[in-house]
Order: sequence, then C-alpha cells, then structure tokens
Amino acid sequence: MIDPAVIVSGDPGRLQQVLWNLLTNAVKFTPAGGQITLTLKSEGTRACISVKDNGIGIPRRSLEEIFQPFVQGDHDNARSAGGLGLGLSLVQQLVAMHGGEISVYSAQELTRGSEFVVSLPIVAPPGADIVAPPGATRALDPL
Repeated sequence: MIDPAVIVSGDPGRLQQVLWNLLTNAVKFTPAGGQITLTLKSEGTRACISVKDNGIGIPRRSLEEIFQPFVQGDHDNARSAGGLGLGLSLVQQLVAMHGGEISVYSAQELTRGSEFVVSLPIVAPPGADIVAPPGATRALDPL
C-alpha cells in the first residue's frame, strides 16, 4: 500500500539507500516462497515506511543492538549472507539525518519474520496549509 499524498524532504539517493538496504536484508533472510511487504502511509505529521517479512526473524537479545556497527545476527544465515554488519547502522544514521527514526520489531519465535519501520517528517505539498516540522528541509551533510 502506497499513499501518494505523502511527501518528505530529503536526499533521494540517501532515502533510496535506506529502502534498498532494508529490502535487501528482507530478501536475504526470507526463504524462497516467503513474503515481503513494503508499506508507506501517513500518521499525523509523519510518513511511516514499513518493510515487513516472514523470514527467520531476529532474536530478542539482538534487537537492542541491531543498529550498532559491525553487529550481525547470530544465526548461521546471517553470517553466511555476507556483509560487515554496517548496513543497519548506516540506515539509522541516514534516517536520523532526515529528522526521522527507525524501529525494529520481531516475534519472539524465530521464523516469524521482522518489521523495520522508518518514520520521517512530512512536508506540505505546494499550496497546502500544512506546516513542515522544524528542520524538515535542512540540507544534509555529505557522508
């Protein structure tokens, strides 16, 4: 489900990088025949982007540190999928640079999947009466 009325201010390349990383991770950890759902909706003054899968999930003990640099899940699948464990840390930094937040949810039982939700400030389309939150249109520093 995509809401076409949701507009955020940001660097398109960086926001694409955020989505690409989340979708790539969902593909890596969802078995063949699994399901990945991408949703965009507005909630008040926030745009909420959800990437949800029914893959292997994330152990509860790993949820608190999943956005730390060089952290990978302790599943054999996580290690065999490659990568350095920097992707989600980078995603969190990019989302924060856009005035947003990222959250992760996963069922306690493995194989129940996980969901990453990115929340970004909405800006008003031209001619609208909505006021953008402070800092929503600030320039981003290059990485």
